[in-house]
Amino acid sequence: MKYNIEPHNGIWVATRDDLEDNELNNQLIRCDVCISDLDQTDAKSPAKQIAWEKFFTLKTHYQIIKKFEFEFYKWCLETGYKLIGDGEEAETELWEKYISLFLQDSKECERVSQMFTEEFIQKLLYPGIKEFYSELPDMSKFYITRNIREVTKIFADYLGFIDTMNVHGESDKKTRTERFLTEHPQFKRYLVKGDREEDKEILKVLRHYRDNVKSSPIEYVLGCHISDAPEKGDPYFNIQMGRNYLGLVEILKKN
Repeated sequence: MKYNIEPHNGIWVATRDDLEDNELNNQLIRCDVCISDLDQTDAKSPAKQIAWEKFFTLKTHYQIIKKFEFEFYKWCLETGYKLIGDGEEAETELWEKYISLFLQDSKECERVSQMFTEEFIQKLLYPGIKEFYSELPDMSKFYITRNIREVTKIFADYLGFIDTMNVHGESDKKTRTERFLTEHPQFKRYLVKGDREEDKEILKVLRHYRDNVKSSPIEYVLGCHISDAPEKGDPYFNIQMGRNYLGLVEILKKN
């Protein structure tokens, strides 16, 4: 990997050695579709905000049914234990369990979605993310995420996404990507953004389809990995960057 923008103030962009600076710019601009994760890719985790809100709601509203309250605090204890032992790798499993326990009721989902006002969304979005998408106005954008649709749709609408694909289960991002290819055969140049191992599965599906299906229209697939520090990057992705998009915006504006 080589730095296109050296680390400073939480901003950096690095690319694989086979991707030149001008090629990065040109390929980003020519992408006709983006498939992106939401939590900790475009914004501070909305999932965590939902869990924190529930914690404070239960602390202040004692009329909550005792069994529900017990289940939530049990989930909190399990969350703390697993995060200590397994770190971020445990978060997907824990969020799946949260949904199954507390977000099966449509009224509860609607109540949660009301937290996400435009002002609140702006505070959660990573710096430069709106400007980044504005630099690529012709690119169709889709979320593929484990968050609930009621929340994801709010972010999607605010950032000009076409749709959001909400999935559950370990292999569902892979399966949903395979279905996406049959639903949208028109796309040729992909940008995939994410911060987890499961997001790499999206890249694997697209690259396999590009390389092994004779009728594939895909010309190239750019992968962009988001992380807290350069040493946490994943070389399977073409681009490594921090949770600040202003560096990538700077690169796009050089065109």
